[in-house]
Amino acid sequence: MTKLHSTSPLSDMTDAMRSPLSREAGSRAHAVVDDLQSGAHRMVDNLQHAAQRLEPQGRRWVNETQSYVRTHPLKSLGLALAAGMVVRQLLRR
Repeated sequence: MTKLHSTSPLSDMTDAMRSPLSREAGSRAHAVVDDLQSGAHRMVDNLQHAAQRLEPQGRRWVNETQSYVRTHPLKSLGLALAAGMVVRQLLRR
């Protein structure tokens, strides 16, 4: 009967070194993933807080704009047309 895989001292030493290295690499990879995940959670929290702070101001601007348009419909139409022409000119370039 023949052996399919023979071990040598060099092979044994390589296997012994590979195991701690792979554990260390895995540990570092997990640490990096944990850091990235933590940073992503902080970013999401910051964006949610910013959105909560800006929401009332945005609603106020929408209400003020709607009020202005109701009060000055022709001026609003003229402003909208002028803004559209400016945007069209900018997009043509």
